[in-house]
Amino acid sequence: MTNREIIQILSTFGWALLCGILIFVVPLSWRRILNAENTFQRCFHILLCLVGAVGFSVCAWYLWNYRVPKPDTATPPPATSLPTSLPPASPVP
Repeated sequence: MTNREIIQILSTFGWALLCGILIFVVPLSWRRILNAENTFQRCFHILLCLVGAVGFSVCAWYLWNYRVPKPDTATPPPATSLPTSLPPASPVP
């Protein structure tokens, strides 16, 4: 395994970890919004919740579009050995 492949694996793992942390922040921040005592805390936690949700969406989009392997569409489908027409039906005894 080359250094480039190891770096790609570790960076993909890092992006996935970042996605997990960002999505973990959202419910914690939402719970704090409901129990906030003053307006500043409530606004801070609303912004934190929104940043976490948007950050998770961006990270997930990046991982899905650039890190998940795509099927090779250039290769033709495998040839099938199925007959093109069915034989005549035999009478049932």
